Amino acid sequence: MTFDRITHDSRGKACIRDTGLTVAWILGAMAGGSTRRELLAKHHALESADIDEAFAFIKEQVRARELPDMEFRGKELTAPERSDFRAPAPVSEHLETLIRRQKTTGVSTEEEAEIEDYLRLDHLLAMIKAVAKLQLLTTVG
Repeated sequence: MTFDRITHDSRGKACIRDTGLTVAWILGAMAGGSTRRELLAKHHALESADIDEAFAFIKEQVRARELPDMEFRGKELTAPERSDFRAPAPVSEHLETLIRRQKTTGVSTEEEAEIEDYLRLDHLLAMIKAVAKLQLLTTVG
């Protein structure tokens, strides 16, 4: 699969072209509770399709059993930290609230998209944890 929106910086880190934002930073920002709308508002060069491609890039990495980089709160996470990563409680609680409302009173189109992003992200994080744990097992054994 080719990724037209992903380039690599001088350190070899995957970045969103023309933004200076790493894929690892986008992953960590969204895992920390930033929404797509918030990221787009703060980073004007960033486009919604860039975030979609970042998710697809990460998915390809974990399918190939590669461990994607992940930054969280300004720090690059190690493999053990990625294998144990949990989204902060307020993020999980917010998602639970949205899903509860979705099932009862309904949510806006924007909230529906937010739920979809969080579910995709949760799936990616589960895959990243699995790859991290596999790598840790093979380096220990």
